[in-house]
Amino acid sequence: FRDDLNQSLAEGLSLGTQAKQDYIVFLDGEFWGTYSMQEKLDENYIESHYHVPANQVTTVKNGYEYEGHEASFNDFKQFWSWAMSADMSNASNYSRVCDTIDIQGFMDFVAFESYIVNWDCMINSNNWMIWRADEKDASNAYADGKWRFLLFDTEYSSGYDGQCSFRRDCFKDMDRSGKTTSISSLFFKLMNNQEFKQQFQSR
Repeated sequence: FRDDLNQSLAEGLSLGTQAKQDYIVFLDGEFWGTYSMQEKLDENYIESHYHVPANQVTTVKNGYEYEGHEASFNDFKQFWSWAMSADMSNASNYSRVCDTIDIQGFMDFVAFESYIVNWDCMINSNNWMIWRADEKDASNAYADGKWRFLLFDTEYSSGYDGQCSFRRDCFKDMDRSGKTTSISSLFFKLMNNQEFKQQFQSR
C-alpha cells in the first residue's frame, strides 16, 4: 500500500511511475487475500510510455544490472567513473552531466525519495533505475540519448519499521561511497555546482 500511495504521489514529476490496480482474490469462494498488479519496468514499458522502440532501449538497475545494449551500459560506467573524479563546480563539467542525464528527473528522484524517507534507496544504495534510448530521434523528446529515472519499490519508506521516520535526516545518512551502486554519490558531487544546488533547493 505504501508503494501504491507513493507512485500516485509522484505523478506529474519527471519520473517514470508504475500504474497499479489493487484487487481482492477469492478461490472457490474462499477469501485468498489482497493483491496488487502493477506495470513491469522493462523495455516494453518504455515503448508504451515514451514511444521508444523496445529494441532501442537500455535500462540500468542499481548501477550494475542492465538490459539492452552492452555499449550503452559501458557508456554509463565510463560516465560514472569520470563524474566521480570531475570538479562539478566547473561549468563545462556540469554541462556534460546535463547532456548525459535528465537533470530535472534526477532532482525529482532525489527530492521524492528523500521526501518519503525511502531508506532502501539513497541511504542503502538500492532500488534505483535509469533508462535511455540507444538511437536518437529528433522527433521524440525522450529519444535524446539521456538517462532518465524510473520510480519503483518504495515500500521501505513513510515511517516503516522505524528506519523511515520523517525525523530522519536523509541527506546526512545518504551513501557517499562513490560506488556505481550509490546514486546519492552523484548527487553530492553535483551539490558542488551552484546552479544545480540552487535549482535543487527550489525544486
